[in-house]
Amino acid sequence: MRTHPGRRFFGSCLCCDYRAIAPVNAGRRRVLSGLAATGIGASAAIIAGPRSTSAQPRAMGKPALIDIHHHIVPPFYLAENRERIAGSRGGQISPAWLEWTPAQALDAMDRHNVGTAVLSLSTPGVWFGDVEAARRTARHCNDYAAELSRSHPHRLACSRLCPCRTQMAACGRSSMP
Repeated sequence: MRTHPGRRFFGSCLCCDYRAIAPVNAGRRRVLSGLAATGIGASAAIIAGPRSTSAQPRAMGKPALIDIHHHIVPPFYLAENRERIAGSRGGQISPAWLEWTPAQALDAMDRHNVGTAVLSLSTPGVWFGDVEAARRTARHCNDYAAELSRSHPHRLACSRLCPCRTQMAACGRSSMP
């Protein structure tokens, strides 16, 4: 894991490293509206009330952080896609993936003063070339994340995973009108 300059606690993940991602044709307006939606969601989480269900007390005066891109590794996802995941990562799977559990994620959040985390499936995601398999896996991962959010309502929130590789496919259209 590489570390971004200026980041104290967290390194970058492969899906967040702008150098590892192919250029995306996203207009300024689309990017800004996405950032605004994220900000609104994070604000709602703060306004909704106290976020810590942890037994560890927080330092006085130190506000909790909100992690808006917190990777999860559902056990069924790893079991069903182990070879594909390893192939997308140079033939190896990170020990962190193999050891990931919800309890371990909550402990890490506590260690780094993260009050709330928005869950996100780690790379390579659900797309392995089969549309129906991607949809099934996305549904299963979304259900898993929703259950984690229900189990820890003041700590974990879920973002939904879209199985399609393009916005047009996600909308069910083949071309713009």
